[in-house]
Amino acid sequence: MNPTITQQLQSMKLRMEETIIPEINEDAKFAREQAAFIVMTLDWLMQTHEHQYRYEVVENTEYRGLVSRMLAVSDDLANDKALRAQVQYVLREAGPAPQEAVIRLSDLTGQNRRLKQLTAQIFNALCQRSTSDADAARALLGEVSINQGNRELAFFKGTGFTNTSDDLGQLLGETAEATTQT
Repeated sequence: MNPTITQQLQSMKLRMEETIIPEINEDAKFAREQAAFIVMTLDWLMQTHEHQYRYEVVENTEYRGLVSRMLAVSDDLANDKALRAQVQYVLREAGPAPQEAVIRLSDLTGQNRRLKQLTAQIFNALCQRSTSDADAARALLGEVSINQGNRELAFFKGTGFTNTSDDLGQLLGETAEATTQT
């Protein structure tokens, strides 16, 4: 299993504190201040990044409702065709479901791990049955594995350890669209 963003941030912070900062000369006050700032930033990222998506979902939901309610405050404003067209255009854009803000990233990651473990159990059980069950299980798992592999390559593209031209946002959007059409 790949490390989570939190685990990677923790590792970076640990390397800064245990390896890099001790090697900075005591006289290099500015460099030490900058290193301390990086450690502080990593702490902040670890505290907030798991909530970023939920934060954006809550804001999106609140502002979608606010725009509609504000437009309804005045009959004159509601009759402003240009403004109404802008509002309708923005509100027709796909937005997140409000309940998406309920699930913490760490909970979702844990659930995904459990689903993967369950997948392995079901796959093994099907492979011990008939050849047709095993073939069907391989085909289903193969399709999802290819998608996951492509997402992981795109996810880690910025690290320099993978080589792909795929854009993570585009892959996630395509997967989300395919999922909602099924």
